[in-house]
Amino acid sequence: MTHLQGTHRPLSDTTIPGRMPTLSEQLDRYRAERRRRLRQATLTRQHSGRWPTEQEELIRFARIWAPYGGPPPEEVFVRFGITSTAFAERIRQMLATSRYDRRTTESLTLVYTKHPA
Repeated sequence: MTHLQGTHRPLSDTTIPGRMPTLSEQLDRYRAERRRRLRQATLTRQHSGRWPTEQEELIRFARIWAPYGGPPPEEVFVRFGITSTAFAERIRQMLATSRYDRRTTESLTLVYTKHPA
């Protein structure tokens, strides 16, 4: 995936020097970045001729939210139509039955084994 020079601003970059962005500003930036990534993914799919599998989408989504302790329940439901518990269980099953790189497996295992089975 290519990254356009100058389009990404760090969270500490605000219009007033020394001021940390508000939660609302951080969410706005996250959403803008997410829309940009989705547009890029759409272009990539158009050029590759294939759509990601459901398993690829679940793992990708889980990786995005892993640094935050997992996705919010409403995001999981809107995106996949399942509960957070069911999402965590599917991630655990995929990690147990598929081969992912060590970093992905370790980071997702730490986050998604916290949820009761």
